[in-house]
Formats: sequence, structure tokens, C-alpha cells
Amino acid sequence: ILLFVLLALLMASCSGSKSFYKKGQKLEKNGLNLEATNFYIESLKRKRSNEDAIIALKKTGQNILDDKFATFYKSYTDERFKEAVYAYLDAYEFKSRVLAVGVTLSEAPYYVDYYDEARDIYIAELYDDAQEHLDNEEFKDADGLLSEIKRLDPTYKNVESLSNFAFV
Repeated sequence: ILLFVLLALLMASCSGSKSFYKKGQKLEKNGLNLEATNFYIESLKRKRSNEDAIIALKKTGQNILDDKFATFYKSYTDERFKEAVYAYLDAYEFKSRVLAVGVTLSEAPYYVDYYDEARDIYIAELYDDAQEHLDNEEFKDADGLLSEIKRLDPTYKNVESLSNFAFV
């Protein structure tokens, strides 16, 4: 009975992986690439060795990641640093989700430098705004800005002590 149960579980997990892969293929054929990658990821969560899902996720995921980094780069060159920072974080989160199922996507190495620059500029703007709110005794507004800075760079200047001050 134990052998039968194990065999049934193995077959169910294999068919689940194939099912998710096929659904992803259908979505990809209709141009829904992001949705397709979600199915490929789920397929690989069920069976890491599904070669078809690996190949499909590598191809489709790389295209999506390239688009996300193109959005980041466009915002960066337009000096819209807040948008650039969050576009980069979105791309990085996507890349991490794909990596979690064993598929590695590539990016240009200079994107990290551009992100660091955009983040530093954006954080400096947030910090100045937070200081202004603190000077005007608008503590709730300052606390929100300082919380965002802490999310992006918890070690930035004296953001921790200012955040505690604004909270109190």
C-alpha cells in the first residue's frame, strides 16, 4: 500500500508540473509572457527537473527581465530617480523569483551601478524632504519618508535616530 501511495504521489506531482507548463505555453502563445512565467515557475516548484519548463522560463523570463531593466534604464536616463529605483527593485524581485526555482537570468553589470546612483540621489531627496518636515514639526510626514529611506538603505546617515524622533 505504501508503494502504491508513493507511486500515486509521484505521478500526481509530475502531471501537475506538466499541466502548469502547458498552461504557460498557452499563455505565452497569446502574448501573456508574464503570466506564462508564473506558470513555468509553479511547474518548476512541483518538479525541478522539468526541462521544458526550464527552457521556457529561461527564454520568456529573460525577455521579461530585459523589459523590466529597459524600464529602469529609461527612468534613470530621464532622471526620474524614484521610478528608476522601484523599477530596478521590481526587476530584481522578478529575477530572484526565477532564481528560486533554479533558473538564472542575466543582466548587464552596469545596472547595479546605475541603481546605486539613482537610489543615492532619491534617498538624498527624501532625506532633505524629511528634514524639512521635521523642521516644520510635521512628524507623521517625516516618519513616512524616513521609513522609506530605511527600506532602501537602513544605514543611511542618522535615519534611524531621526525616525525614532519623528515617531516619538
